[in-house]
Amino acid sequence: MNKNTRPVVVITTKDRPEMLANAIDSVLMQTVSCQLVVVDDGSVDHRTEELVISKYSNIIFRRNPEPLGIINARNAAFELCDCDIVFTLDDDAVFGQSDLVAKVLQDFEIPFVGAVTIPVIDHLSDGTRRQRLPVNEERLDDYLCSHTFSGGANAIRLEVFRSIGGYVGEGRQAEERGIAIRMVQYGLFTKVAECCHIDHYPDSYVG
Repeated sequence: MNKNTRPVVVITTKDRPEMLANAIDSVLMQTVSCQLVVVDDGSVDHRTEELVISKYSNIIFRRNPEPLGIINARNAAFELCDCDIVFTLDDDAVFGQSDLVAKVLQDFEIPFVGAVTIPVIDHLSDGTRRQRLPVNEERLDDYLCSHTFSGGANAIRLEVFRSIGGYVGEGRQAEERGIAIRMVQYGLFTKVAECCHIDHYPDSYVG
């Protein structure tokens, strides 16, 4: 990995500027400086664009006049990246720790890791929490691998992403599994990040 290249965090969004601000702030609080790429996938108005322009600087921003759908929007966001490692984050989620990026970057020092899936904790409207993947604080010598990952909670080598054709498909969720399977054909695997997580608020829509 080129140590002189900052990682890029990609956020795709639509009609949720207030939640997007929380996601952006969690990236700006990272101990590792990150470039931010925000793609507005056809919001009904310009509130998101106005937020990014007025509150933040040095963010690469693109607004799609018409919605492309989450898969195509993410592919378009990756086209704007020029780095070694790309992180993805949903607009209704935040990085759970200020050193999350630093911890995940360490995983890419393992040569056979092509992508890292980051555990997600869903904070539901009824007050309950649901953790989708384990957070292991004691594993020292082995690597917990996954056959898939969440499109809004991962990091991937940009060169690998482009060489295998990016996200493919028209639905939801299956496109990530497709990337994980195609990476295996290159001898690369998806590692589960440890000692960090993403907080996701799926029921907290703000229109």
